[in-house]
Amino acid sequence: MINKLLKTPLLMLAFAASFLFLFTPATATTTSDGEEEDGEEIVVNYQEIHDQGGHNRIPAFIPISATLLKTQSLVHIELLYSIENLSIKLTNLSTGQNTIFAIGNNLDGYFPITLGEGFYHLEFLVENEVRYFGNFNYNSYF
Repeated sequence: MINKLLKTPLLMLAFAASFLFLFTPATATTTSDGEEEDGEEIVVNYQEIHDQGGHNRIPAFIPISATLLKTQSLVHIELLYSIENLSIKLTNLSTGQNTIFAIGNNLDGYFPITLGEGFYHLEFLVENEVRYFGNFNYNSYF
């Protein structure tokens, strides 16, 4: 009888622990020295631009993901496929300064945050009528 009383709570605890483990988001990124660092996802938005004005439509998928690595002062960009003539414009909205990085044919890359602390606007410059962008807050007090 005692065995049955102990089995039920232990079974429920094991089930709950495995359930929580499955739904825990994995946002750790491995650094160059093998340590793991928590990354903060930058939400990338999409806008299609027309001559008659801007129309926001949701695409089937957004082929760009971005992650802020605060401890390394980097933004990590990943592309699902190569986009021709893609550049990244990083603007510190607090100071008005900006930098532009060319991606080339790379499917991922790390880009330094060199414009100091503040609220940033990340824009992906594409030559067609599509615009991808995201915003994030960067400070060195991680």
